[in-house]
Order: sequence, then structure tokens, then C-alpha cells
Amino acid sequence: MNESIDEEYLEESYSTELDELIPKTRDDAVERLKQGNLFRLLDSIVKFLLARPESEEICRDFLNAVIFPESRKEFVNIELLDRNLSPARLRGRGSRIDLYGTTDDGSKVNVEIQLSYDAAHASRAVYYWSLVHTNQLESGDLYKDVDRTVSVNLLGFDMLKLEKNFCNTYSIRNDGSSRVLTDDLKIIFIELPKFIRELRKPGRKLKTKLEKWLCFFVGLEGEFMPDIAEAEPVVELALKQEQIFLMDERMRMAYIDDLMDMYSERKRGARAQKLARDRHELAEENRKHEQRERKAAIKLLELGMSIGEIAATMGLPESDVRNYIA
Repeated sequence: MNESIDEEYLEESYSTELDELIPKTRDDAVERLKQGNLFRLLDSIVKFLLARPESEEICRDFLNAVIFPESRKEFVNIELLDRNLSPARLRGRGSRIDLYGTTDDGSKVNVEIQLSYDAAHASRAVYYWSLVHTNQLESGDLYKDVDRTVSVNLLGFDMLKLEKNFCNTYSIRNDGSSRVLTDDLKIIFIELPKFIRELRKPGRKLKTKLEKWLCFFVGLEGEFMPDIAEAEPVVELALKQEQIFLMDERMRMAYIDDLMDMYSERKRGARAQKLARDRHELAEENRKHEQRERKAAIKLLELGMSIGEIAATMGLPESDVRNYIA
């Protein structure tokens, strides 16, 4: 399963682009708060800016930017729903997603933010999508009444190594013709490190509403704010809503706690990935060493040496030599 993606995890997936935008200490976080510089992809802020009834306009504008980046089609409204999803079977695994709602066209949309490295996130995203999709029908409902389900995943690491774009959309298609079987499935992955690297290119300008929203959420609006404020009034509204958040000391402290926990988790993930990569490199080196020993043992056998002589010459147990020449 997911072989084409899983194989890529042997490479470096942890990236430092986000780390330079994240405060490393509580003092640094407090100082940046005083300057109005926030990293907004945290549970406390996401809930405040996107998941409250008062935030419907902000949530809708952001989702339209993600789901319809080059289209005039858009959702007119979105109703936020319970983020706790139960599995269809009794002992199945449920989930709690970051944001879940239904739109005016009936589409079910869930947003999941995963900032720390997760080697299984592709499988996790499909599972979360399936929970949203299968929670639609009650006993006796018709399959034709199932609405489209859209899963949006904001990632703090590089997951799709073979894809150059920072935003990639997947659906159910014919492997040969690429024709869509059904529009019921849409899974969108946004890799934030790729986005930041793209934006750092000399002369690069903001091109889409999605890019402006991503600048806002990762805390890059200071560099691009003139363009964003002029073109996107809903982003400006989010900045004003944010001031309400900043005036609440309890929410500010929750933000700093989330920030420190997230940064620590990212560092733990980086160390775990480095350890896994080191183990893989060691195993690969051992494999190559065994190949060299096998070739040498076979060559000595062809020269007429006995197993005992080969073992003595190479400093190996006779059992290893027998395995090599078997």
C-alpha cells in the first residue's frame, strides 16, 4: 500500500523552512506576540479563526482558495459540524479532525493540520476522508445521495518527494485514461516547506488567493502584507479578528503552550527520522559488505580453495562461507 510514496520516506523529509518562522523559546514567542507576529497553524488559533460560528466568512474564503484555486466557482456558505467522527464498525478507530463542515452544495469538507513529520500521513488522510464520507448515510439512505467529500491537509514537512508543486490534488481516476470515476473523493495536500521555498525565489510574487492565505497562516504576511491587504479583504478581516484573540490573556498563553509543544514535537520527529535514516544507511552498508564477501568467497572457490581455506583466508566462520557459495 502507498509503495510509491512510502519509498520516498527513506529520504530527508524534515525541512527547516518552517523552523525559522517558529519561535524556539517562550521569551521569543512573547516578544513576537508583542510585534503582532504569529504562527497561526496551531490548534488554538485555527479554532479561533476558522472554527467559530463568527468565523464562517473567513473559513469559507480560505476553503474556496484551496478547493477552487483557478475557478470562479465557490461555496456560498459553510456550516461547521462536530469534529468527532465515529467509525462505521463497533470496534473501529475514530478520529478528531481540526475542522469539519458542510457547504451549500452539500460537500463535506475536513481540514487536517499535521506540522510534525508523519510517515503514514497519506494513509491517515485517506482514513479520515473515509470516516467523513461514510458518516453521511443512515440506514435506508440511498448511495446516490452521498455528497462529495473533500479532505484538505496542511503539512509541515515534504511528503510528496516526486511532486514539484506545493499543492497537489488526488481523486479516483482510471490508471490508463486518467478519466475520473467519481467526484466523491478529493484529497488535497499542501506542503508548507515547498511553498516557502517557492516564495523565496528571487522576484517571486504572490499569484493566487491561496498563496496569500498561506502567507498569513505561516506568519509571512509581514513581507507580503501590502499585496495581501490590498487584494484580500477577508484576510484583513482575519487580522482584525486576531486582535480579539490577542487581547485574551488565557488564549495568548494557550497559543504559547501550543507553540512550544509543536516545536518540541517537530524536533523529536526530526531526531526520529534521522535515526531511521541512519539505520537504513547502516543496513545498506552491511548489505553491500555481504555482497563483496560473497563475490570474494565464490572467486576463491573457483580458484580451487576448500571451504575451510576460504574461511581462514577471509576470517569468517565456515557456516558463513557455505551460505555465500550456496
